[in-house]
Amino acid sequence: MQLWGRRLRHWGPGLGIGLAVAALGFAFIRGVQPGAIALFLLGSAIALSSWLFSLNWQQRSLRSGATAAGTTALILLLLILLNWGAVRWDRRLDLTEAQLNSLAPESQQVVSQLQQPLTLWFFSAQPDPSLQKLVQLYQRQSPQLKFERVDRQQRPDLAQRLGVKDEGDLILEQGDRRQFLVNQAVTPLSEARLTTAIANLQQTSITPLYWLQGHGEPAPEALAAAKQALSDRGYTVRPLNLASQLATGQTEIPEDAALVAIVAPERPLLATEVASLQRYIDRGGRLAVFAPPGPDNGLAPLLQPWGLTLDPRSVIDSSSGAIAGFGPEAPLVDRYGNHPITQAFGNGVSFFPKAGAILIAEKPEIQVDPLLISNDRSWAEADLSDTVGFDPARDLRGPLALAAAASRKTGNQEARIVVFGSSQFLQDRLFNQQLNGDVFLNSVGWLSDRQAETLSIRPRQSRDRRLLLTGWRATLVTWLSLILVPLAGWGAAGWLTWQRRRAL
Repeated sequence: MQLWGRRLRHWGPGLGIGLAVAALGFAFIRGVQPGAIALFLLGSAIALSSWLFSLNWQQRSLRSGATAAGTTALILLLLILLNWGAVRWDRRLDLTEAQLNSLAPESQQVVSQLQQPLTLWFFSAQPDPSLQKLVQLYQRQSPQLKFERVDRQQRPDLAQRLGVKDEGDLILEQGDRRQFLVNQAVTPLSEARLTTAIANLQQTSITPLYWLQGHGEPAPEALAAAKQALSDRGYTVRPLNLASQLATGQTEIPEDAALVAIVAPERPLLATEVASLQRYIDRGGRLAVFAPPGPDNGLAPLLQPWGLTLDPRSVIDSSSGAIAGFGPEAPLVDRYGNHPITQAFGNGVSFFPKAGAILIAEKPEIQVDPLLISNDRSWAEADLSDTVGFDPARDLRGPLALAAAASRKTGNQEARIVVFGSSQFLQDRLFNQQLNGDVFLNSVGWLSDRQAETLSIRPRQSRDRRLLLTGWRATLVTWLSLILVPLAGWGAAGWLTWQRRRAL
């Protein structure tokens, strides 16, 4: 012991000071782990403390102080190691029943497969805690996702390059591809939307979508927002003039067509065109129809075998149209069918100006689901020229289906069709409003067998766990918690005090 004491008195000061200087030097070197610096500081403290103790180790007060100091040092060391481990290995345990603080397995799979970095740009002068919390869940799965909040007034060049229009816009960018998500101030970003956007940017193959022309339909360029959104997701939009194609002897839809879109035809399709589309569907094709109420468009022979009918009356909803800044001819939808296209929408809203109802009839071996459902106060109006009001003799009372999806087996393939009673929601001024664009893009994704995983992500909700008490049970809980239990504690404390005084 005396030998160790002499050695400590000789080497202790130099060793302690040397370790402290080393720790100070490492603090200015980038890349050195904080845990290593903490260990050097701890070693310095131990060396200097041992040197001090060795000077007067025989004193009882010093031994007692050394014991206390050693215990304190061990506790501090444990806390340092625990903190360092928590920083190094960031792990969290979600104990909520509905896993409210975790990503869905589908999201975890999509994010964990990221091979290239991508950036989520948030153009806002103020932070958004809920958005940051959501992004952190993704960043724990992959370091490839970067999050940047930018004041567009300070970075107008970046805002212009990314096509930012309003404060609160969220843009996801990877390489030379980018996608507008939502305006956070209007519609908070959801897990389903962010995961779907990430999956879209990973698409490297091109999916052909044919856009029917020749009947007064708007050209894809006239719906620039919808076309750009499709392009961002790996679709190429190609015009399809069936009449011209049939005139040259080409009677079939192109083989590479992932789906065919029919948007607001003003004149009826020819019988030969309908027959060509029917043959395409029969071999497992996919069809999207956006047909507002109006004159006969010739689609009835194509839709009726599916149990779907385009009602010529206009849907009126005077209770909610004004909310979206439109009149009663723009029903606001917050009820959605149980279908992969709409199941992640929750209580979100979308609106569909100049919409007609889709009448659904059950057909054997055909699965038909309503997608968009108007409220109970809506109706299908037969005559818009007169004063608008429900006429039970001519009108149809809601709720009404404004869109429907159907599927059936055709050999080894599955034919799918989605029908909307509106097309105006695809216009540029409405496409990015609320869930309008999501309705369209999810429909295209379902028809083309894309995003099968991300479309199944449902919004998580806390389960209602109310404790319903009858009158006498509520009284019993009140007496126990506020009166009887506190009195019992005070009584036990008084009895123990009395017993101790008797023992003295």
